[in-house]
Amino acid sequence: MSAPSLSVDKTGDIQVAGDLTLHTVASLIKPGHEAIAQAQGQVVVDLAAVSRFSSAGVALILNWLRAAETRKVSLMIKNPPADLPAIIEVCDLDAVFEPVLSGSDLPE
Repeated sequence: MSAPSLSVDKTGDIQVAGDLTLHTVASLIKPGHEAIAQAQGQVVVDLAAVSRFSSAGVALILNWLRAAETRKVSLMIKNPPADLPAIIEVCDLDAVFEPVLSGSDLPE
């Protein structure tokens, strides 16, 4: 199991690395909220370095989407994990995720 990490680059975008599973996502909730609170209108969450991804990762993103909406910040997902489309389809969350995922970023 790879412990997750979150870093914020100089533009305010968030990079997430490691596993996003039931046992790991709780540690990222607060740092994500802090990064969103500092965002200037938009924040991109880059998931390119995520190794394992489960429905708990979807729950984390939903939590961040609510925080962003509350703060009137646009949140976009970049480099989603290959498992994300299947999980959001099974959970009937396509309509929620469609606005934050660009078509070119969706894995095949």
